[in-house]
Amino acid sequence: MTVISTGWSEVESQICEMKRAGVTTAEIALHVGWGLEAIRRVLKKHGIKTNPFGLSLIWTAEEEAAIDGATTPHEAIVRYRAAMGERARRTDDAIRHKRLTMIRDAARKGSR
Repeated sequence: MTVISTGWSEVESQICEMKRAGVTTAEIALHVGWGLEAIRRVLKKHGIKTNPFGLSLIWTAEEEAAIDGATTPHEAIVRYRAAMGERARRTDDAIRHKRLTMIRDAARKGSR
């Protein structure tokens, strides 16, 4: 554990920067040396949405590429698990939701 020993505003700034970079809330808590709820309160104060389970809402390009082109929810899950292997960190529900979000976003871009 690395405890940050700087001023309050610097700690808040670093917490926000880490979250925007895709670091999970749990990882931030370990780095800063605070509890999860304290980290969530700081993020909420700065308008950053958090996942109640601490997993980053930001998907990496590699994660998105793994499910891009999947035609069914099951195919998206299988592709994600195969591509990510040991680094797989999303639930089946999160993968299904992301696939639907990607399809919706592509449809919106195509209609413009």
